[in-house]
Amino acid sequence: MTTDLTRRGLIKVVGATAATAAIGLPLRASASEPVSFAFASDPFTVGVASGDPTPRSVVLWTRLAPLPFHADSGMGGAPEVVEVAWNITRRVPGERVEHRRYSGVVGARADEGYTVHLDVEAADGGGRLEPGGEYQYEFSVPREGGGVWTSVGFTRTAPNPEASVEATFVLMACQSMGRGQQFFPIGQHHQRQRTAGVIDAGPLPQFGVFVGDYMYEFASSWSVGDEARALDKVCNNVTAYRQRYAWYRSRPDLQDFHRNYPFFGVPDDHEWWNDVYGGTIAPGRYRRFNAALQAYWENIPMRARPVGTMVDGQVNNESKGTLELHRQVRWGRHLNLVLADVRQHRRIDGSSLLGQDQAEQVLGWVGESQATWTALASGVPMAVFGERGIEWCSTPADREAMTAVLAQRPNRISLAGDLHCGMVNGVRRHDDYTSDFVATEFICPPVSSGGDPKWADLIETGSRTDATGTTIERATFVTDGAPQRGYLQCTVNRTEWVSEFFVGDDVTRADAPVWSAGRFRVESGQVGAHRVS
Repeated sequence: MTTDLTRRGLIKVVGATAATAAIGLPLRASASEPVSFAFASDPFTVGVASGDPTPRSVVLWTRLAPLPFHADSGMGGAPEVVEVAWNITRRVPGERVEHRRYSGVVGARADEGYTVHLDVEAADGGGRLEPGGEYQYEFSVPREGGGVWTSVGFTRTAPNPEASVEATFVLMACQSMGRGQQFFPIGQHHQRQRTAGVIDAGPLPQFGVFVGDYMYEFASSWSVGDEARALDKVCNNVTAYRQRYAWYRSRPDLQDFHRNYPFFGVPDDHEWWNDVYGGTIAPGRYRRFNAALQAYWENIPMRARPVGTMVDGQVNNESKGTLELHRQVRWGRHLNLVLADVRQHRRIDGSSLLGQDQAEQVLGWVGESQATWTALASGVPMAVFGERGIEWCSTPADREAMTAVLAQRPNRISLAGDLHCGMVNGVRRHDDYTSDFVATEFICPPVSSGGDPKWADLIETGSRTDATGTTIERATFVTDGAPQRGYLQCTVNRTEWVSEFFVGDDVTRADAPVWSAGRFRVESGQVGAHRVS
């Protein structure tokens, strides 16, 4: 049997809706009406996820992909819009009472990779959720022969902005599949065991933050079978990017994380290609840039939508599309988390990292923050590394503006990834080793990417103490032979910010050990991290 016949056999039309089913985010006026389908095999192979929670809503995500590594995800021959049923119910631990339940149908579109981004508050059949609430949600589609295929997830809403609650979240970055090796994100496996209660490593996170390189676009030489078709070449079109995300999203530990925790994310470069400068790309690369941006949105649960990436169902090659990736997260009274996009608008001449519009908004959010702690999360660090003007230091105007605003806040934190090693550092007011510290910086270890010991050497070239006597107790979690991978967990309350590094040194097996490499505390009103037991 040919591949095409196999794909056609996966899906069977059982009827069309009489009227257009409303979805959480609007369809274009030319969209077809959603059609009900029966699937011969499970279409939820890449799982479910939630993201961008507010006190009153959350975005629910899934993607229909019976054959996730095939070019059409096993959806060949399907109509333009497929109907997916959904529901969400409040969960109260220890109670069996049925709480308020919202439900409806949503359309998954072919030109959006058959993905769903459903804002519960805005969707037909939806409504306002409770602040700080825990919820169970479910997507379902008809099953050939009767019954339904379902996929279930759990999420929560943000607390009220004035609620005096502790915020706990995990920070992750750089989950490369590697070259010539299997991809075992041991930190995510550790999180999965914690969620299941197998391991007790302190309070579970309330949400996750990913600061770049969620996937890598380069080719792999080790994969076989269906995976080889998705991974044996560099991503340079929307089909290849979609296949690559499908491979990542099919990993059980990553699926488990998304199934259990709401998510915020911003990209770095490999979601497009290595060292991309989105503000100065040539017209000849618009198609690839737009394809990558479209695929990123399709696979990340987020409220914003891309503009100009697609035209009449095809990737736009005439102009560069955009997606508003920066946003502000208020998690109760004590945490204001600002996410910055440092790739889409970055210019190669160093004149801009954020772009004018984003810079104005991000600087305003940081400068006007009234939370106990203000944290800036981006794909790249702000700290000074020897004589290397990297990342924020490579765009002096944006860095100077940001450090000036940070210096005005009482409690400020920088969060980053990119360097492939976990680090604790300080952010200087200027790009030198004589100015004072204006923020404490935590750089999370890579989920699975290889380490780079050079940063451990460069970070030691500067003083640990500034002119005011403020001291940063630095730490670098990387070795020459066994770079340590994992994640960072942050706990934030009225009196302190505590970051704990969970790392391991073996990504060749899923059950490799992970341990705490150090807990670092920043006291309210102070700059500088200090190791605690």
